[in-house]
Amino acid sequence: MELSSSDEQIELSQIMFIDKFWLSYYPLTHQTALEYFSRSPFYSKSSNNEILKKQNLNPSLLLQMTGLEYTLIPPPQNQQQQQLFIVQEQIRESEVSTKQLHRYYILNGSIFQDPSILSVVSTRVLHAVSHSHRAFDDIMQSISQSNLSTQSTHQSQIPVESHFESYKLSQTKIASLFDAIHHKSISMPHQ
Repeated sequence: MELSSSDEQIELSQIMFIDKFWLSYYPLTHQTALEYFSRSPFYSKSSNNEILKKQNLNPSLLLQMTGLEYTLIPPPQNQQQQQLFIVQEQIRESEVSTKQLHRYYILNGSIFQDPSILSVVSTRVLHAVSHSHRAFDDIMQSISQSNLSTQSTHQSQIPVESHFESYKLSQTKIASLFDAIHHKSISMPHQ
């Protein structure tokens, strides 16, 4: 099965890679992190890093090339034993100009892609809508139970459901809007 670029984007953002065999033989350090990353499905074999590696050339030559490359973000100066490595995928346009595409995190040997801003925001919106829905359901249930206990003394009460019809309608619209945004984000290229 061949993946389109948007399908591949979705797949890569939802996976984690770990090579326990490699990690059992080599320590993960600032010097070995890019080599370890090159074993993952996130790494492109057409990158400038791979070209230099195959030709057994010095990685410092990346600055003189243009195209896709991977760089390791330097760790903070005060970090004693490094557990987190950040790999940046970028397009080098010139010796001094690059365009960031993605960042990948290597945390205790596990590699994963950073989430897009759209996926973070849409997840938070979904959680907010879900929590508000549960809260209003609890309120409705509480009012309904209270209404049932007082209904025998007050025969002319308006049904509780009519008070919350506009809320349910709004919530349905929000859910539809969220689905449309989420569907659109899947087909849009990663920014």
